[in-house]
Amino acid sequence: MGELHLDIVVDRLRREYGVDAHVGRPQVVYRETLAKAAEAEARFEREIEDEKVFGQARVRVAPRPRGSGNQVSLAVTKVRVAVRCARIPDTPRAILDAALEGATEAMRSGPRGLSLRGHRRVCHRHRVPPRRSTPAGQRAAVGEALRLASREAGTRLLDPS
Repeated sequence: MGELHLDIVVDRLRREYGVDAHVGRPQVVYRETLAKAAEAEARFEREIEDEKVFGQARVRVAPRPRGSGNQVSLAVTKVRVAVRCARIPDTPRAILDAALEGATEAMRSGPRGLSLRGHRRVCHRHRVPPRRSTPAGQRAAVGEALRLASREAGTRLLDPS
C-alpha cells in the first residue's frame, strides 16, 4: 500500500470508530535472495559441562525462481568407521530433526540481516559419525554451514511486493 492508502485507513479509524491511532513513518521491508549456487562445510566441536558436543555438515545452496518459496532437503551420507565389523547404525531421528531445525533457523536471515526468499538449501553430505554427533552439535554445524554458503553465494535485494 502507498502512503495515501494508509492515510485513508487512519482517517476512517478516527472518524468511524473513534480510535486515536498513533501513526509513525512508513517503513519498507526488504528481502534478499541468493545470487548463485555455492557450497560450504562446517564442523562444530565443543565441550559443554563435561559433555562433548559435535556436528559436521556440508551444504549446497542455490537460488530458485521468485515466488517459489524456500525448500530444504536432506541427504545423509554414512561415515565408515572401522570397529571390528560392527554394523554402522542408521542416523538417529533426533540428529536429522536437529539438522533440519538448524537449516530452518539459519534461513531466517541472510548475510545482510534481511529475510531470505526463493532459495533452496540442500544438506547433501550430512556426516554423522556413530556415537559422536549430538543434536545440538548438528544443529549448530548445519546453521554455520548454511551461513557460510550464503555469504559465498552472495545476495541481491528483492523489490518489495
